[in-house]
Amino acid sequence: MKKSRSLRILLIVALCVALPGVLFAAEPAAKRVVVVTGKGAGADDAARDEALRDAKRRAVEQVAVKIYSETQTENYVTVLDRVLSRAQGYVTDAKILEEKVEDGTMVLKVKVTVATQTIMDDWGAIQAALEGAGKPRIMVVTEDMIDGVYSPQHSTEYALMGALGKKGFPLVEYEQLNQVSMKEMKAAHDAGDAGRMSKIASQYKGEIVLAGDAKATYGGTVTIAGVTVHQYQATVMLKAIRTDNAEVLTSFDAVGKASEMNRGSAAEKALKEASQIAATKFVKEIMVRWRDESFGGSALTVEITDVNFTGLEKIISALRTYKEVASVVQRIFRGGTAELEVTTTMPPQRLAQTLESLKGIKLNVKEMTARRIVAAFGGLEGTESQPAPIK
Repeated sequence: MKKSRSLRILLIVALCVALPGVLFAAEPAAKRVVVVTGKGAGADDAARDEALRDAKRRAVEQVAVKIYSETQTENYVTVLDRVLSRAQGYVTDAKILEEKVEDGTMVLKVKVTVATQTIMDDWGAIQAALEGAGKPRIMVVTEDMIDGVYSPQHSTEYALMGALGKKGFPLVEYEQLNQVSMKEMKAAHDAGDAGRMSKIASQYKGEIVLAGDAKATYGGTVTIAGVTVHQYQATVMLKAIRTDNAEVLTSFDAVGKASEMNRGSAAEKALKEASQIAATKFVKEIMVRWRDESFGGSALTVEITDVNFTGLEKIISALRTYKEVASVVQRIFRGGTAELEVTTTMPPQRLAQTLESLKGIKLNVKEMTARRIVAAFGGLEGTESQPAPIK
């Protein structure tokens, strides 16, 4: 009986080796290519961009449906909804095959490549996410402490910048700041003042500040093969802060360890190892956030100046009619100035164009950043409506 059982086990193992395609036929490929149609209102470049985004979303949905119809047998609808809400597929390439305008609508036939593997495993996906997020420039501001003493080597800062640079992230080097700004940034960093750090970084066209502290602690010695080495453990704690509104995008920490014959070298090596792990965590978390924003929409701040209550209500109602706008929330209305939070899949430029083209409403965009638009209200067309006085 034991011999028969052993033969059965060997047969199963042989089948697993010889027939992986049969046993794992439902496993999705690393990438899938689909041809889809995307549409955008209008006939200009903005409509073309909208149609291309629509095609990419449709491609991701199509691939996700196919993958999960192949792999899921229980709770299919629940799992599929969850996956689609997080846009598990990711577009790495899109080639327009055909372009035409029908009844005032831009129609694109697009060949789209969707990566089904995790976004971190695909360089093209990282570049696509960076492009979709407007390739924000990142400023790294950290302070190293070794055994409680400040280190002027900036090991963490340089290691983080090197790792992010290799991933294609545009960087603002800390050395570009003048002496006054450096002192102000250090004071803001020491005080944990995210708003102040954001303001200083934005002056140098930094759009995200990656700020934090790194501490290396001595762990004693150990003898290996007759050689005594020094041990260090380093912890890097970081926050990623958006400079236009001081929003904390993500926060995390990472730990690195190192052993070297030279004590100083061990500390520096531990800091660099922790920094590499921290950079990987940052890329992973920020990619997931940008991916979700790309497909599910992100919150943009729209400030309307010189507006009265009637005009504000008209603006909110008009914005809510667009399919790309998930929600419009009024945050502030004071002294003729209103602040709206608009959750939308439109990029800032497209939303700015939309504001200026709202039917029957006069709006003039005065300022625009990656996450904020400022527009002045000029009244309602065909009425005697006047801007509200500023108090």
